[in-house]
Amino acid sequence: MNNIKTIIGIGLLYVLMNNASAIVVMPEITTVVPVSSTDMTRLKCVHGQISAVDYVAGTGLIHTTHKNNKNTIINFQQLDDGVERKIISAKVSFGIICADEYYQLVLDPQPMETQVIQLQLPELKITAKSNKTSNENKSNEQVLLDLIKQSRDQSFNQKIGLDEKIYLGDLQLKLLNETNVAGTNYQIKRFVITSNKEASLSEKDFINTKLGSGNIRAISLDDQQLSKAKNYTYLHLILDRGN
Repeated sequence: MNNIKTIIGIGLLYVLMNNASAIVVMPEITTVVPVSSTDMTRLKCVHGQISAVDYVAGTGLIHTTHKNNKNTIINFQQLDDGVERKIISAKVSFGIICADEYYQLVLDPQPMETQVIQLQLPELKITAKSNKTSNENKSNEQVLLDLIKQSRDQSFNQKIGLDEKIYLGDLQLKLLNETNVAGTNYQIKRFVITSNKEASLSEKDFINTKLGSGNIRAISLDDQQLSKAKNYTYLHLILDRGN
């Protein structure tokens, strides 16, 4: 009978936690978070695993981290001296490392229902982690090739709002796109090259030109011949911005 009660209790907790309201917390800033003073609160590591939890003992706060290290359950032990039950209301500083990022929370116990605290990452850091993981098993040449392909992708159209033009003899270069690749030191630049004369082009023609700050690691032209019928082509640069 006790086992049946335990199973029902765990099942009920699962339903409650999955129907709880959620609050999103970002790393590197201190966030005051209202939590239930009498019910359980779940902290969910959205983009990785929980590796450490830190708070001062004797505050009434206790925690349990799930074996998958994705979730930590916290709740407050209520003080009961046999005469009256004291509800904990003092704020507690609570630190947690999730996905190698540090989150500093101030838990503010309130008479409220259970909720979920989602430990999120900014979009740029999500992209950076994704790029880093994706590039781990690639050669440097393959990484650069993939970045050239990204520059050629028509969906890569981050306009920078500049009208930067460079003149090289009869050629005019206009900067179309520029982006720093999150999780790397690389920058992608995409130019359109136009000429009012027929011209034969080569990647070597642009290696020693001032087309950006940083060392050129890869360069590619879509076409190497300009004519009256087609007087434009695209130039793709991968620059190493250094540390």
